[in-house]
Amino acid sequence: MTASPAISSAPIEGGLLASSDVTTVLGEIRSTYGKLVRSGRIHGLMICDADARVLAVDLFFDNKVSTWDLAALAAATFGVAKQARLFFDALGAKELERGSLVFDGLQLFVAQAGTVPGQKGDQGKPKELLLVALADKGANFGLITLQMRKYAPRVQQTVAEAAKCQNLDVPERELHMILESAKTGGLFK
Repeated sequence: MTASPAISSAPIEGGLLASSDVTTVLGEIRSTYGKLVRSGRIHGLMICDADARVLAVDLFFDNKVSTWDLAALAAATFGVAKQARLFFDALGAKELERGSLVFDGLQLFVAQAGTVPGQKGDQGKPKELLLVALADKGANFGLITLQMRKYAPRVQQTVAEAAKCQNLDVPERELHMILESAKTGGLFK
């Protein structure tokens, strides 16, 4: 994808948390799953916020999957779960641990990975981080759930450290160009 004349090309370090530390955590989730279970396929792992901003994707994210649509679906799922919290609070459950959607051939897993401090543009309101996994129906539900729970604190810590070095307030058009460039190999040429 080439930049249009109206939109300047964003630098690679322009806010996308594609640092080696953040993508390494996502890669570890994928490789650990592969070592423990030889069945099922993870199509993609992603870190996004509750506003559906894609912060990072793993290096082997399936090109056929739209990161933007997946982040929107994850954020919507999380939003519905937050509303459901009002009901579950009355029953004694305080926090959403995870959510999942299972369709004919795919499973979507969404886990809250913590919060990071917000930027000036967000009035300093903390951003809720979501760890998202899209897998085929043959993937081990329990293992993916356990891995998401295990890695959530590390995701939060890694994103918080990366956010200190980078600004999370990148306009979505620039972020989209960066992601498209990464998918076509533009970051690695």
